[in-house]
Amino acid sequence: MRNRGCSTFFTPDNSCVVSLAGILFGICADSADKWSYGGLKSWRSPELAVRQKDICVPLMKTESRTGMFGRRTTTPWFYETSVHIEAISRIAYLIDSNAGFALVHGADGCGRTSVLRKLQQELRNQQVSAPLLNAACMDAESLLRHLIDGLAIFCPAGASRSSLLMALRDELRGRSHCGIRTVILLDDVHRGTDDMASVIPYLTGLAEQSDSRVSVVACSRTFPVPGITENPSINIFLAPLTTEESREFIAAMPGRDHNRPLIAENSAVSAICELSAGVPARLIQFYNLLQVVQEASPETRIDAHIVREIAREVTPRAVA
Repeated sequence: MRNRGCSTFFTPDNSCVVSLAGILFGICADSADKWSYGGLKSWRSPELAVRQKDICVPLMKTESRTGMFGRRTTTPWFYETSVHIEAISRIAYLIDSNAGFALVHGADGCGRTSVLRKLQQELRNQQVSAPLLNAACMDAESLLRHLIDGLAIFCPAGASRSSLLMALRDELRGRSHCGIRTVILLDDVHRGTDDMASVIPYLTGLAEQSDSRVSVVACSRTFPVPGITENPSINIFLAPLTTEESREFIAAMPGRDHNRPLIAENSAVSAICELSAGVPARLIQFYNLLQVVQEASPETRIDAHIVREIAREVTPRAVA
């Protein structure tokens, strides 16, 4: 029998003979056991240079690589706060310890998607299949179809839901027999339909029956998520950044997309940390808005008053 998804072949006694995917990517049952998450150790910490009155940080270059046709590509910017590093390290522990399901939760803007993207990047560096899907507004069938496409599984366009489930089951079992690791990353599962939630327990059940070669990592704003298992193997909460971490986050912002350094007084930085409440997305928003003010009016003094005026402008107002 041939499973067209990962091009694996099985004898009548259901033993694996060869895996084309394993040959192409250099992954086999022996090497999979020795797989390690070494990419986490090589992350670079940004340099900080804070003056007494103003904050001005040297530009932190993003890592660049040579892509196809000699084009230079840059990896996405990811700032290493202790919260996010701990989250990725615990997910790496989940994968290494062969646990099945991890749930990452936290407020909007806390970095859930950034964690998944960084994790996917590191997994791909280790030649691990890691499809990333956003489950917002998806029902069960659409999530299954996107997942099947992400895993490169052949399935007819008009296949029924039961056929999709069986194709996904056969593919993951085939990969498991060949020692190929698969990590399924699902974002915004709390925004999916009630019907979609039934797919995640199915995936976690497959993970438990896959000889520890399949893991599922889901992100949600709330915990627990209705309709989804309330007892994940690992439950990870992305807490807000502390004031010191928020200051370091702002200091590292010039390294993001080659932003220009922001010249601001310490009172302005303190106001940003207070108003953002430790949410990285709000810190980025304040930084970008203050950059616009600085470029439009270089003589303007960026202090706490300016920050609070900007916060007042961007805060939603009630409509009478």
